[in-house]
Amino acid sequence: MKNREVLNKIIGYLFVAFLSMALLYTIVGVIAFPEDNLGSDESMQEYAGEWYIVEEDGKRAPFTVPGRAEVKKGETVTLETILPKDAFAEGTYLCFRSGKQNMRFYIDDELRLTYDTKETRVFGNYSAVAYVFLKVSPKDAGKTLRFESTTASSYSGIVYTVYQGSTLSVWKHYFSLYGSELIVALVVLILSIIVIFSCIAMGMIYKREVPLIYLGIAVLEAGIWIIANSVFRQFIFKNLSVVNDLAFNMVMLLPIPFLLYFNSIQKKRYGYLCYGLEILALADFFVCTLLHISGIKDFADTFPFMALVCMTTILTLIGTMVIDKIRGYSKEYRLVVWGMVAAFSSAFVQIITYFQRTKTFSGVILAAGLILLIIFATISTVAEFIRSEGERQRALVASKQKSDFLANMSHEIRTPINAILGLNTMIQRESGEENIKQYSRDIDNAGNTLLSLINDVLDMSKIESGKMEIIPVSYDFSSLIYDIVNMVSIKAENKGLKIELDIDERIPSKLYGDDVRIRQILVNLINNSVKYTEKGSVKLAVTGDVGVYNAKLKFTVSDTGIGIKEEDLHKLFEKFARIEEERNRNIEGTGLGMSIIVKLLSLMDSKLDVSSVYGEGTSFSFELDQVISDSEPIGNLQARIENTANQKNSNKFFEAPEVSLLLVDDDAMNRRVFRGLFDRSGMDITEAVSGRDALSKLEIKKYDIVLLDYMMPDMNGVDVLKRLKENVSSINIDTPVIALTANAISGARDMYLEAGFDEYISKPIQVDKLEKLLIGILPKGSCGYKKMEAAETAETAMRTSLDTSELPVVDGVDWDYAAARLKDVSLLKEITEEYIRLSDIEFDNLKRLYENIEKEGIYGYRVKIHAMKNTLAMIGAIMLSSEARLLEGFSKEEKTAEIRVLMPSFMDELSALNDRLRSAFNITEDDGADKLIPDRERIEKLLYELKIAMEELDIDASDVIMEELSKYGFNEGAHRVLRELNGAVRNLDEISAKRLILEFQQEYVKEET
Repeated sequence: MKNREVLNKIIGYLFVAFLSMALLYTIVGVIAFPEDNLGSDESMQEYAGEWYIVEEDGKRAPFTVPGRAEVKKGETVTLETILPKDAFAEGTYLCFRSGKQNMRFYIDDELRLTYDTKETRVFGNYSAVAYVFLKVSPKDAGKTLRFESTTASSYSGIVYTVYQGSTLSVWKHYFSLYGSELIVALVVLILSIIVIFSCIAMGMIYKREVPLIYLGIAVLEAGIWIIANSVFRQFIFKNLSVVNDLAFNMVMLLPIPFLLYFNSIQKKRYGYLCYGLEILALADFFVCTLLHISGIKDFADTFPFMALVCMTTILTLIGTMVIDKIRGYSKEYRLVVWGMVAAFSSAFVQIITYFQRTKTFSGVILAAGLILLIIFATISTVAEFIRSEGERQRALVASKQKSDFLANMSHEIRTPINAILGLNTMIQRESGEENIKQYSRDIDNAGNTLLSLINDVLDMSKIESGKMEIIPVSYDFSSLIYDIVNMVSIKAENKGLKIELDIDERIPSKLYGDDVRIRQILVNLINNSVKYTEKGSVKLAVTGDVGVYNAKLKFTVSDTGIGIKEEDLHKLFEKFARIEEERNRNIEGTGLGMSIIVKLLSLMDSKLDVSSVYGEGTSFSFELDQVISDSEPIGNLQARIENTANQKNSNKFFEAPEVSLLLVDDDAMNRRVFRGLFDRSGMDITEAVSGRDALSKLEIKKYDIVLLDYMMPDMNGVDVLKRLKENVSSINIDTPVIALTANAISGARDMYLEAGFDEYISKPIQVDKLEKLLIGILPKGSCGYKKMEAAETAETAMRTSLDTSELPVVDGVDWDYAAARLKDVSLLKEITEEYIRLSDIEFDNLKRLYENIEKEGIYGYRVKIHAMKNTLAMIGAIMLSSEARLLEGFSKEEKTAEIRVLMPSFMDELSALNDRLRSAFNITEDDGADKLIPDRERIEKLLYELKIAMEELDIDASDVIMEELSKYGFNEGAHRVLRELNGAVRNLDEISAKRLILEFQQEYVKEET
């Protein structure tokens, strides 16, 4: 493979080399090689006649052409020559070059031709440089040709070489002399256009400025200047005065893009110097153009000033490069420096040659320098883009790794915190003792404080990655204030501080905005004030400018704390920064709060204002525009807060008797847990064990809502949803679908919504969150909370007791952790016994998938280890669940080598755990003793009934049949299949059950024969 790649490179290099040689040979050959003899009489030669200059007094003196007569500007130069005899054939022309001169040609006093642009030019005082062809014939032989030229420009008195021949032969001669200029100028134009459009494309793709575009524009201007000054411009432009003005315009504007380019690549180190030169160039353009238009001075007269600006720019840029070389900055644009040396050297030569009026202008030198410059600069830009793109990719990888780490850590930390808060919610719901409720509120405050620290880190990660969203909803303003006071009051009371409220009673009771983010901002501000206040109070004031549709609220949090020094104010908004760190070293927090507040307010088109007096206190304020949902004023806020508190502490339970729900999950334990959590809701819950099973059920029954597991063996949740939405005739096409997933990392919600889900909820399911989700999605009135009577409260408290003391002690299992997640010990015991009964089957399936990773692919193994991770966590096997999580991570990245290293020890530990659980719960496999002898007729009947029961998903009938089958003794093969069949029945896996029934019949027949 490596040799093949080397061979491909060699062939590529040779191709480029040979192609370049062929093109170079063609260009050189066209320009330099002699003309082929094709029998053409298109001959051309210098005019050989003698020339005389005619003085004002009529005297004649010999004059050498080319040459220059000593005359003042504006004076007429008159030259005469006797046209040779027999020197002209039909179609012969004499070619004269006008250097901004008006020309008149007489033959024997007969005016034959006049070149004067006075009638065709709009601006300027002189005719443009041009090549004028005077037609002569054999009849003109021996006659006197008088040539008069007049100009007030610096070209006064100059007479260039006169050529004799056909127009084609003369132009061919000029092309042999100056054709390279035209070709090189065209190359410059093409290169500059390619560069400009490439820079535009790169800027659009990468959303960033590409400085090379300025250089591309500069080179484009230079290319236009070369063509506008070239010998062949007469072929391109019909009005030479216009193109003459164009050439000067390009010269005057040329310094600006060069300065813009340099200012950018030099990172604005010499910004003011560059800006000054740019202004000078613009002033030069304005003044010279004004003089030219007004007729006071022609562009040609002001060219020395133009040249001076260009030379000043060149010298300045050379100076900055020298300084950068000394300081070591020039290595950032090393290739550009070499290109600039070539371009500036050629520009010097070009400007000097321009003032040698007797020579024809040629831009080849300048064009060659510009080509080198654009090539070097392009290479430098591409190299810089490759480098920056590499750095960007590395930064993205690092950012993703950071986000993944934060997300994973937050998941691990949040799990026990959510368990604590969940248990606390149960206390608030079910306890009737006021002091217990007070303790519960204290726990809630402390837990939420801990959770807020984690949220700070995650929120900053979301904001920096652009995933933080402002999601407006209708909210109750008094509830917002209640929640804020409730969350901060304990911490304030512990420090002996008073929380004061000053709320404008005119504020509407219900507003429309992102109350979650407003609450987060205010809690952060108040907590911050509490941290830095030792005595006194912290005050929250809210005033409102209430309109018809909107209310402009001003929130102010002020304290009597230590205050902030003026020189330290800027540190307030820096990430992880502390003010007077030595003094405040014992104050808790991440140092991210203020930075998050500023960014959140920016997302809501607001900003944070801070005023502080050191030693006296600090005040934070911001304004928000909120849409009014209910214009009724809040009035007595204290009464509203007490009413809200009573609602929050009431004993209630979720009910949805009219709701039909389809639960799609391939894991039987997950489904059983869900049923246990919502057993009192009255919901009609239908289970589906796979994606295909779900699609078949969705065809025959209308559901109010679908909970769809994201990761399943046959079809993942996205594929199921896609198939459902593609079936436009489906009765459930508009049914809301919620994704069930263990992927709760930052950005997961966006991913699932983009895939078409209506919402998502992470596993293990948090009951409160799912209840709120269902209330928000399902039709109003179809579900909600019902207040429990005293007897019901006591019954619920007893049934959902989290006392795990009666469960057997099992090494490697944390019953308290599992009970906190399920919130029901009886349900925990039930699913653990279920797990034990299925453990051997699940173990064998996992082992088979692991051993066949190469043959069957890694996806099946990944799904299985994912399910095992959740199941182990559900029964409290935390350490083993963490190992399964690690294996799942390896499977996502297809790191089979790492899986091979870790999997054997995981399987050994899992087998040992299963043995310990079986022993602890006294659930053992039958050894065959006391088994009934199989009755073939009875067995066949049971299998037929089992098949029917599975088709109808009759769970109770299936369990009864399996219990009876287990009473019979079978051979080893049939017993193995029966054990797998038992797992399929418990998982409600109809397809696998049918396959295993057939397989069991075959094994049983073997035993019979």
